[in-house]
Amino acid sequence: MTALFKSLFALPGHFAAPEWLWFLPALPLLALLRWRAQHLSRRGLPGLISPKLVTHLIRGASEPLRWMRFLLFLGALGFLVLALARPQFGTEQAEARSRSRDLFIALDTSRSMLAVDLEPNRLARARLAIHEIVDSMPEDRIGLIAFAGNGFLLAPLTLDHPAVVEALDQMEPGLVPRGGTNLSAPLSVALDQLRRSGADGAALLIFTDGEDHEGKGDVALLAKQAKEAELVVFAVGVGTESGAIIPATDDDGKAIPGQFVEDDAGSVVRSRLQPAALQEISAATGGVYVNLGERGSLTTVVSRVLNAVEATTKEAEARPKPIERFVWPLGVALMLLVAAWMLPTHWRRPLRAPSAVLAGLVLLFGLPSRAGAEATDSRGFEALRLNDYDGAIEAYEKEIPLEKDPDKATWMQLGLGTAAFRKGDYEKAKQAFSEALQSPRKDLAAQ
Repeated sequence: MTALFKSLFALPGHFAAPEWLWFLPALPLLALLRWRAQHLSRRGLPGLISPKLVTHLIRGASEPLRWMRFLLFLGALGFLVLALARPQFGTEQAEARSRSRDLFIALDTSRSMLAVDLEPNRLARARLAIHEIVDSMPEDRIGLIAFAGNGFLLAPLTLDHPAVVEALDQMEPGLVPRGGTNLSAPLSVALDQLRRSGADGAALLIFTDGEDHEGKGDVALLAKQAKEAELVVFAVGVGTESGAIIPATDDDGKAIPGQFVEDDAGSVVRSRLQPAALQEISAATGGVYVNLGERGSLTTVVSRVLNAVEATTKEAEARPKPIERFVWPLGVALMLLVAAWMLPTHWRRPLRAPSAVLAGLVLLFGLPSRAGAEATDSRGFEALRLNDYDGAIEAYEKEIPLEKDPDKATWMQLGLGTAAFRKGDYEKAKQAFSEALQSPRKDLAAQ
């Protein structure tokens, strides 16, 4: 559509909303409809007035002025349509900043996350923080990763946050078949998803106690790859350095009251927060480390995490941006509207009756003094003066054939037409006025 109008009108650039251009072909149709309406309205005039006299009898009216005003309105409408189509040509350098964020959230589901050094336990406390983060990022895509000895994608990057929350609430120890904690697992899953989607960078938020039993050798390499892929890692340490013992669980991952995890020697295992590896990973990728067990409310910790993720928003870069030119056609449309509003539809000239017909219409409000001077001895005139229209018509019809003075006969015809008009007999009024137009007196016709 844009190409069609550009070829027809040699318009430069393009239109941001070309669908509006479909209204332009309707403008000639409006002009045609206006002409048709005018033609139909004038067809009724010959029933009362001769077509040759129409332009003279409609006092002050000017069809050229009316058409000029209509065309000005039509032109204003056309330029308004062009403005709505948002013409664009030329470019300017504009700073573009991406505000949308892609965030992977990885949650450690190993048995150590059941330790109760955070209330009610590490896993529940981490889930609560993740809930607040998801609620605080309504316009960002969020993915969910579960990991322990290995990791897998539980929810891909999506704007469907209720689905993410539903998957989050199902995360329990035992969800990942392989036990232990492997910090390289969430890095590997996030990098793989980033490559598959072709996304230009993302953030990875890891909630864990930092006890890496599986992937120590791979973490440094994956952290380097993450930096190259613009994957910024934010680590949240879940737990305390003093630690806590770990409740034993059944096959469904539920804690068994009074039983705790023991090592091979039969001693109860105490799980402690180990932040060193988490700090190393986050620093290597440009992220930050936050301790969920630090003093302060959970809201404060969540705020720190969100502020850190906000910092990964793309820096402004100069990109060519089309220049909007809708102001030009809009300005022309306004000028045409003002011109149409100021243009009169009638010629500004002294009001004169261009024919004897209008002189007859003047009689509707009383005959002029000149008529009184020439026809006061007429019985028809006397009846007309008394508003006896039937009597006036009857008297005039008898007097006119007998009147030998053509001037006086003309005034009688005007009187007859006036009486018939007031009575509502328009056919008789038309006939009488037409007879009056045949008067040989030029000064009467000039009235």
